[in-house]
Amino acid sequence: MCLFQNSKGYLSYIDVSIGEKVAGYSTQMGRLDVMCQNPSNAIVTLGHSGGMGTTC
Repeated sequence: MCLFQNSKGYLSYIDVSIGEKVAGYSTQMGRLDVMCQNPSNAIVTLGHSGGMGTTC
């Protein structure tokens, strides 16, 4: 499973075993500048251009 982001704040989950998008979400907070995964629980935290953060 891979997580991709674009410049408009849209996240896409891609299943690399089948090569298809399995989910997609709009954060509605604008551009994503930072994406980091916690290695102990796989939670992904996102940093947005306006200083806000989200977790998915």
